[in-house]
Amino acid sequence: KALFKNLIGIELTAGCTSGCSDCYLMIPHGVTSRVSFSSFEEVIKRYHDELPEYVDFHYGNEPFDWNEGDKGLVDIYKTYKKYRPQAEVNFITYFPKGSEDQMSQVISEMIKHVPEGEEIKENIRISLRQKSPDLRHKELLGLREHTDVVKKKVKEIEERIRQDIQKQT
Repeated sequence: KALFKNLIGIELTAGCTSGCSDCYLMIPHGVTSRVSFSSFEEVIKRYHDELPEYVDFHYGNEPFDWNEGDKGLVDIYKTYKKYRPQAEVNFITYFPKGSEDQMSQVISEMIKHVPEGEEIKENIRISLRQKSPDLRHKELLGLREHTDVVKKKVKEIEERIRQDIQKQT
């Protein structure tokens, strides 16, 4: 129980595929293991009273690297919020190519948990820094193309929110 009182982050994977140049954790490149969804859910369920109201899902890993079968980061987020509904959950991501739909799902879930009239407290911070020099040759990101995809997804999400608000009024 004492461990959870000082918890600030949950590492979902061992290793990271992002290799952000500003990462100070010196994590090895690549994912070598993942916490299982059932283990994650069991810990959250068992210790939910001790879990903090603020948690990060990005210490030493790229949050979007986590998956298990058909489960993704949105399932991790929903499970944490199920047992700690008032918690502020935060992510820092390199926003890897191919994670656009997951990002949209996570943002939609975040919005669902905001009480009417309140501001969103949770954050998804996207790192646009280049990867570490030793990783650039392994995976170059077409930043302009990728940024355009991000902007398009954000606009789609904003439009869905507007439509949802109009339906409620």
